[in-house]
Amino acid sequence: MQIDRTMKTATPTGVSAAILMITGSLFSGMTHATPTYLSKVNSYCGASYSCSQCHTNPPELNSTGQAFAKSGHDPATICPPATPPTCTDSDGDGYAVEGGNCGPIDCNDKQAAVNPGAVENCTNGKDDNCNGLIDTQDPTAVGCPTTPTCTDADGDGYAFEGGACGPIDCDDNNPAVNPGAVENCTNGTDDNCNGLVDAQDPAAVGCATTSTTCTDADGDGYAIEGGGCGPVDSNDSNPAVNPEAKENCSNGIDDNGNGLIDGADPACAVCVPTSRVEKKKRACTDGADNDCNGLVDCADPSCSSTRNCKPARTKKHHHHEGDAGSSSENDTEQENDGDND
Repeated sequence: MQIDRTMKTATPTGVSAAILMITGSLFSGMTHATPTYLSKVNSYCGASYSCSQCHTNPPELNSTGQAFAKSGHDPATICPPATPPTCTDSDGDGYAVEGGNCGPIDCNDKQAAVNPGAVENCTNGKDDNCNGLIDTQDPTAVGCPTTPTCTDADGDGYAFEGGACGPIDCDDNNPAVNPGAVENCTNGTDDNCNGLVDAQDPAAVGCATTSTTCTDADGDGYAIEGGGCGPVDSNDSNPAVNPEAKENCSNGIDDNGNGLIDGADPACAVCVPTSRVEKKKRACTDGADNDCNGLVDCADPSCSSTRNCKPARTKKHHHHEGDAGSSSENDTEQENDGDND
């Protein structure tokens, strides 16, 4: 090696020049990261990065690799720490209600004794360890009784405790009363312990049948009682009148028993006038709505002038002593309006 005394630096020659070139490249950031660095980064970041994270065109370093080298190989330059999650732990038991990045969910953040790390207590009626199982439901529970206490005083095979002892015996002093018994319809007792007594229980046996009396005098299939007998027959002496009959719009009868007669019934919305005029005697006594105005006979103002629809008039007679005839001074007669139809 020759010494340049002017620059006071060594001028590399031969092998020494090659060594200087290699070491220079080391410091200029052109070498691959070592496996130690890669493991350190992946461990810190919780990732599985490869060398390409820092080397786009090996052995040259990309911007990420250069920053990593300048930081003294600090893994935080590869994956900056994420914003920590919000974890609510009101009872201070070390478990939060959010779960996820905060860890297992605390199912009761108001009670420190209840959390995913607690031991299930078999007798307190709580899900102590937040696994959705309470007391004996949880196979990891402690303090559970090995054998349930089941009291069967009447020896019918059912206990009044229920639960692990089976269906509850609602009367442990009567062997005939238990969940497996048949409901007797006449003894006033809830024999099968389902809360229904006698006829209230559809499974009861021995219930008296109730017969319904249905009167159908005209034989049209409808009775006057209604209810269990079906629709009410409004006229049980006329088989043509029943709830299924078609309303005759000109006979003055409520044929279908709906309380509406002839034109007043919506079924008669189209009324056909008859040839009779509602001002003549016979047209005002036939019980029909001849002019389709919804009014029958004397209810129709058109009939007011006919003899049968006029109110009775009182006529005074003057009698002389000894006259023969009426014993009353007043005779009642109706005016003759002269209609003869």
